[in-house]
Amino acid sequence: MLRGGKASAAAHPVPGLAVEVYGRGRPERLGRGTLVLVDNQIDAASGTLRLKARLDNPDQALWPGQTVDVRLILGDRPGALVVPESAVQRGAQGLYVYVIEADGRVRVQTVRVAVAQDGLAVVSEGLSAGQRVVVDGQYKLRPGLKIAEAAAETAAAAAPAPGGGKAAADGKAAPGRKSAADGKAAPGGSAAPAAPGDVS
Repeated sequence: MLRGGKASAAAHPVPGLAVEVYGRGRPERLGRGTLVLVDNQIDAASGTLRLKARLDNPDQALWPGQTVDVRLILGDRPGALVVPESAVQRGAQGLYVYVIEADGRVRVQTVRVAVAQDGLAVVSEGLSAGQRVVVDGQYKLRPGLKIAEAAAETAAAAAPAPGGGKAAADGKAAPGRKSAADGKAAPGGSAAPAAPGDVS
């Protein structure tokens, strides 16, 4: 990974890795191929480096000299346990999440995060699939506090939530649900389960 114009020797990509190419600032993938060469010079002005990849271009979506965003796939983690990155908090004892117990009370659970990217955190220790975690509004919580979910209309009427917040029962956003603390609407509070999935 490149941060601040510096790259460590251990982070240098290896030719043969999978490469995905996207239009500059656009979500649709233009192509997929294989890394062939990594230029070891970093452009100090832009903080970028040059990669050379071999891609098939059957739709002619790529043109010579075109500026694109490239995602280098460093590895796959099949069956990885993922939570929204916003669920992971940092404290004096390290990383932790608020886990929601069956009775609706929260407890602090220390976790180890293998990697965080694109709004998701891969949890390697501390959680199991299906556990529900708080993803928003943690600043209002403390261990043992009981929370409940309230319909979005009720929560919005009681206290408008500045960042919104949705709860999910299946790992996907469930529109129209918000988390509430002490049975009252909690602005910005939300919950989601830890979900296993394949992460690239």
